[in-house]
Amino acid sequence: MSGIRWVLPFEERPPQDGACIGYPTDWWFPEKHAKGERAKDVIVAKEICAECHVQRECLDYAIAAQEQYGIWGGLNVDARDVLTRKRREQGTLVLFTKIAVNEFGI
Repeated sequence: MSGIRWVLPFEERPPQDGACIGYPTDWWFPEKHAKGERAKDVIVAKEICAECHVQRECLDYAIAAQEQYGIWGGLNVDARDVLTRKRREQGTLVLFTKIAVNEFGI
């Protein structure tokens, strides 16, 4: 595909030292709860992401891994889809290879 650079997953990993470490993971995965039930948690999660030193790496990982759930780098899946389209148009999109996605289960 034009505008996409395919990489193997071992070239990038989700950050392990983000500001989110130690907080409930549910805050970053509101899809598991009834709509509106976790709205306050999502706001707090996004605020934590906004101050995180690995926000960009986290977001880039989620886009490359084509994560369909959760808040990654401060963005939900809909916002990441918009950014993915923009990066594709600019020719700066990086995705993990489909072979690697299957092999590594990400």
